[in-house]
Parts: sequence; structure tokens; C-alpha cells
Amino acid sequence: MKQKGYVVDQKGPMLTVQIARTTACGDKCNNCSGGCEKKVINVDLINNLDVSVGNLIEIETDTRTIIKSALVVYILPLVFMFLGMILVNYMLDIIGKDPSEILMLLGGIFFLSISLFVIKAIDHKISQKGSVFRITKIM
Repeated sequence: MKQKGYVVDQKGPMLTVQIARTTACGDKCNNCSGGCEKKVINVDLINNLDVSVGNLIEIETDTRTIIKSALVVYILPLVFMFLGMILVNYMLDIIGKDPSEILMLLGGIFFLSISLFVIKAIDHKISQKGSVFRITKIM
């Protein structure tokens, strides 16, 4: 996936690049009356080319990385929540109690909260590896 960014700051070998976030509707804002705001995000990158503040650059990331990240953020919490509900149901069955929707809901919420810590740990591990973006060319 390729995007354009504007270099706003440089500290040693690290650059801060502003990237305009794309909208789900395809950025056809002139034809739309939805009123959504176009926001920018700042990304820190290693200066692998001779880039300076004020340059417009093209950055690239592997599409598989984006898809994996989306799966972790959106699917993992659902899996944990359902796992919590199933485990509570199973535990109630083992001790001979009738299934309780309230206890299953609480188990799901508990496991959902655990998934947030797992996601945070995964995010921390990825951020230690460095940026998933790389500069491909100066515009």
C-alpha cells in the first residue's frame, strides 16, 4: 500500500511524516455531503533516503501487515469474548449448574478485557521492531 506524506520534522535519522487519512468512501469529498473531516496522522520513519523537512514523499507498507493488524484489532477481541462465554458455560456444566446468561456475559466481558492487554502487548512488540512504513521515493 502506497501513500503520500509530508515531512514535518527531522531528529537525527528519524523523520516525522504527516499522512492524510483516507476515507472509507474513496475521498470523493467534492461529491459528498457527509461532512466528514479529513484528518492527518503523524508517523515516525527512518530516513533511508536523503529526505529533509518540507519534502513530499511516497511511503509504502506491506498490505499483509495492514491486514494482519486489522485482524488482530477486530477479530481477536471477538474470539476472546466468545471463548470466555464458552468457558463459563463449560465450567457451569462441570459443576452441575444450569447455564446462566449473566455469568456467561461476565465471562465474555472478562476475556474481552484480557484481549485488550494481549493487543497492547502485540502493539508494543511491533513498535519495538520499528516502523512498518518505508520511504520509497521523494516526490
